[in-house]
Amino acid sequence: MRHSLRFQIILWGLLPVLILVISFSLTGVQSHRRSMRALVAQRNTLLGQTLAHEIAHQVTMYRTSVQALAELWPLETAGVSPQTFLSPGLMLVYLTPEGSIQLLGHVSPSEEVAARWVRAVADSEQATVFDPQPALVWQQPLSDGGALVAGMPISTLQLDEWLDPVDISPYAALAIVSEGRLIYTSGNVTDEIRPLLTGRGTDSAYTVSLAPIAGTPWEVVIVEPWEPLTAPFFRLDRWLPFVVAGAIFFSGLALLYGIHTLVRPLHTLAQQARGVGRGEFDVVNTPVRGVREVEEVWLALRQMAEQVRDYQDALKQYIGRLTHMQEEERGRLARELHDGLVQDLVALDHRVQRLQRTLAADEALKEQLEDVRREIGTLITELRRTCQALRPLYLEELGLVSALEVIARDAGALFTVEGTPRRLDADTELALYRMVQEALNNVKRHAQASRVEVVVSFTPSALHIRVRDDGVGFHVPSRLSDFTAAGHFGLLSMTERAHLIGAHLLIRSAPQAGTTVEITLPLPTPGSGNPQPVRRTAAPRHLAGGKTGQ
Repeated sequence: MRHSLRFQIILWGLLPVLILVISFSLTGVQSHRRSMRALVAQRNTLLGQTLAHEIAHQVTMYRTSVQALAELWPLETAGVSPQTFLSPGLMLVYLTPEGSIQLLGHVSPSEEVAARWVRAVADSEQATVFDPQPALVWQQPLSDGGALVAGMPISTLQLDEWLDPVDISPYAALAIVSEGRLIYTSGNVTDEIRPLLTGRGTDSAYTVSLAPIAGTPWEVVIVEPWEPLTAPFFRLDRWLPFVVAGAIFFSGLALLYGIHTLVRPLHTLAQQARGVGRGEFDVVNTPVRGVREVEEVWLALRQMAEQVRDYQDALKQYIGRLTHMQEEERGRLARELHDGLVQDLVALDHRVQRLQRTLAADEALKEQLEDVRREIGTLITELRRTCQALRPLYLEELGLVSALEVIARDAGALFTVEGTPRRLDADTELALYRMVQEALNNVKRHAQASRVEVVVSFTPSALHIRVRDDGVGFHVPSRLSDFTAAGHFGLLSMTERAHLIGAHLLIRSAPQAGTTVEITLPLPTPGSGNPQPVRRTAAPRHLAGGKTGQ
């Protein structure tokens, strides 16, 4: 299926636009994703800070109750019970100045746990104990040198009752972390998220928000995947590079398709058009495949080439017939001049000669008759030269090389023959003769040359004739029609004669650089037994004043 040029233009126009749109979309999607991630991180950070503030507030309340109890120590003297000041779930251990442990209150840890708490706060004011359950432990110094060791299990905060991460996002995971260990988790805690909660992993698909809890070694960590919160369209950005690559790939295919169906066919059409311009009409017989418009142009070019070839064949026949009739008319005129006027002038010269002998005694009249005879002789010479120009007898009798030598010698040109001379058919020799004759006439009329040479070279495959002068030169027209516009009708005649016999005519010239006319005629390959090539040079008959006698 051959697509049209309109389809190609639309395709080439839409694909770059599509690539630009996809590129802008990709930029917008990436910007949206960055904004969404920042928004999720900001929201979770605010939430984590809020939770951390609430937990710190509760821890502060517990610490305050322990401090109030320490100020009343010893309790027996103050007459108060520890349960009066202790918040529910808070456990106390009394560390005596001697280092022994006493359990206080109705709810107390076991002696083993109490000993573990005491060891945990031996070197610091507070610590986190993970066994049997995570608990915040701190000590409060007493006036008797002892200390109260308070333990607040994480369950005391009752986080599950007032914290519901599902209301935040079904994908979020919340944890309270101490020393890189989880002491409380809630929400969507998966194996993939757990390392992020403890700070032992990173993943760009998740946002991690941290909020330290004041007064404790704890911090609130919220981890949430941000991609599920984006619109489904914006989740396709990972495919956009493949879409762009696909668009670029198809753009490349479209470009190659355009080169194959448009650029190369147009280049072929241009070559065929140039071939038609050179007269090589068979080049259009090779089909040109491409878009529909290109094939239509090729069909039109082939039709035009056929019409031009038919026209040129008809014109060639017409010009050939016209040239033949012209040569016949020249021959007839030359015969009439030679057989009629020239003979009459010869007879008149004889009569004047007899009259001159009759009037030998009258010297004055005899001198006048001698002048008449000289004028008659001049007329006879000019008429014979004109007859020779109209009907070259040397060409008919002696052949092309001898005839060219005669007109070259008459023009004052150096004549050279290279290779083995061969006779050609009469029409071809006459056309070549007329072309060289026209070239020499142009030198005589326009060139103002001091040196002219004619070189005739025979090779096994071609005949080369070169007429070169060192005259003033001229601008050579680039087209055949420019010959007539510039007034060079002789050059046009030479071109037409070369076309008639299948020869190639080349004219090189430039102002003040002389002129060279080259004629190349392909020849059939000669048979065996040809004579060896020769080189013959004939000097010009005359040179007048350093100029050719033209």
